Amino acid sequence: MAAEYKKYGLAKDNDLTFLLRKRLETVDISEYQAQLHFEDSICISIEGECKLDKKAINYAELRQLAGSSVSEVTSQDEGATNVFFADGKRLSILDSNSPNFLSNNRSRHNDCRLIPMLFS
Repeated sequence: MAAEYKKYGLAKDNDLTFLLRKRLETVDISEYQAQLHFEDSICISIEGECKLDKKAINYAELRQLAGSSVSEVTSQDEGATNVFFADGKRLSILDSNSPNFLSNNRSRHNDCRLIPMLFS
């Protein structure tokens, strides 16, 4: 009997349009996490693998996105979320449990909307 796969990623039809046209103001980096702070107190916390323009990167490389606005956001069946920026760059946030993961938990914390990406 095959092991049951537990999917943690966002559903492909999840509405992420609240990110559209939001400018990335700052990128905070720690040893195991990156936080992308957008205007209107929107924050994306990344605690796993991400790619920029299909290339695996370290979190420090996310700083080059600062100042750019989101032009499109898509979710894939595998749980990956792609954030496209007005300057043409694409950030892919991956699910470490499937091929790609973004948690579907949203919460409010210190007046910052979080889309936590928690990996097991």
